Amino acid sequence: MVNVKEKVYIALQPLSRDVSDSWPSDWQRTEPRIIYTEEENKSWERSGKKTTKSYVRIKVDIFCYQSSTSDLACQVDNVLAFNPQDDSGLGMTRTFCGDDNGSEWKHKVMRYEAIVDENNQSFYGIN
Repeated sequence: MVNVKEKVYIALQPLSRDVSDSWPSDWQRTEPRIIYTEEENKSWERSGKKTTKSYVRIKVDIFCYQSSTSDLACQVDNVLAFNPQDDSGLGMTRTFCGDDNGSEWKHKVMRYEAIVDENNQSFYGIN
């Protein structure tokens, strides 16, 4: 198993003052709010008894109070996916993006997947 949450946090942290890996205890109108969770982390490739590559899936929830989530979603995509224009981003593949809006909050749900090399912590997107 590989720990990717710190890398995801470091990538997302510049995008909002409110980035967390857990749901808040109060829902004050802090805007925007990014919550990321690790949905899956499993062995992908083994060498003997040691896992050499892991499959990971990260879910990102974006919440904005009565403003669009679209611009922030594009920024999230730029830091988590591979951006060939400037060779940046973690290298994950976005496998889902959709709206789940409520009456007050705009809510965007995004999912990213990757194979992570446990030796050098490199991310390889799923195609």
